[in-house]
Amino acid sequence: MYAIVHENCAHHAPVLKSVGYETIIKGTPIDRNQIKNDFYKRTVESEVCCGSAEFIKMYAYTLTKHPVVVHFDLDKIVLNPMDDLFDAMIYTKDSKMGMAARKRIQMEWPEDNLPEQIDAFFTRDYTSSWPWKKIAGVQGGLLVLRPNETVFHKYMDIILEGNYKSGFNNECGWDGLGYGGWVGAKAFQGLVAYFYGEHSDGAVELDVCKWNQVAADVIWRGPRGKENIGECRKYPRNDDHESNYPRAPGESNVKNNGCDDCRETPIDQLTTIHYTACKKPWSCPTARTNNNDKTQRHRIDVALTNATMCMLLHQEWFKIRREFDELYYSVSKDKKILSRRIGKYNEEFYLGYCETESKYLSMIFPEHDFDISKLYPHMEEGTKYLR
Repeated sequence: MYAIVHENCAHHAPVLKSVGYETIIKGTPIDRNQIKNDFYKRTVESEVCCGSAEFIKMYAYTLTKHPVVVHFDLDKIVLNPMDDLFDAMIYTKDSKMGMAARKRIQMEWPEDNLPEQIDAFFTRDYTSSWPWKKIAGVQGGLLVLRPNETVFHKYMDIILEGNYKSGFNNECGWDGLGYGGWVGAKAFQGLVAYFYGEHSDGAVELDVCKWNQVAADVIWRGPRGKENIGECRKYPRNDDHESNYPRAPGESNVKNNGCDDCRETPIDQLTTIHYTACKKPWSCPTARTNNNDKTQRHRIDVALTNATMCMLLHQEWFKIRREFDELYYSVSKDKKILSRRIGKYNEEFYLGYCETESKYLSMIFPEHDFDISKLYPHMEEGTKYLR
């Protein structure tokens, strides 16, 4: 496990090391003053999230001693194995392992043919898109990639060229091709979408309700675009807006158009969860009582997501927290570890780790020389996890 840490946050590296990460401390990989396009140079730092500093994510492409790299944001958990993605990238499409893996991949567009060689998997951020916007950004919390130094430098060249056009239509963004106008467009979410849309045909879009699940609304509710209210936020293929509506629960994703309401996807069908709309588990959030009250932005927006589903997703995060604590206690016998589970706030979901809203009972971290493999022996260096 690696943690890519911006040099401005290097003081956090020791904590990450204590729980088993090898830290990679890097500065922003480009000099903003060398960007050629004045508009992009002037505005990239205001992009959500986090200006040009977010491009440290691109260092994932430089980890070339590994055949596949999985890049996560930190507010993330894994509930089910991801092996099919790895096997589909590592084994050829004609091999027994490769063919079996490819058949099981949950694609956003299942009618599509998979590339001869798969170089990346991602999901799109349809929550931030609109039915009339032909291209949606990549959701930045998950990118499974084939590391390649040449690809890393290609990204840097694109950033320094800075050929980004202002606007919110289908002629804005990178190279004026529509890769822009939504959250993160000038940073990671737009750049990755543009790269795999225009510079590589080796990427596969995963089912957004099962991978990188954010549990947010993917249906357009208005108020503008009244003719599109009720449509799926993603742009329909063949410009067929008449069929671009939510599928009934349980209806299989076999049509070109339509979408599932990700807020209703059963947890046992999820592979990875990304805590964005549901807020961070360690903020011990509750639902908003007034969406117009700016002081409640740290709470769960019930117009955007389902508060009950969010609480269940938080429960999954705290189960992993509890598992870590119990494993750590089993080898350290430090009673302080288990003494942190005394909170009564929403205890059914937060499992004793929240005293009140926003008052989280943080982890007791191992000493810096602690051997994390004592807790997870199958992750010892030099071994592979066997299914």
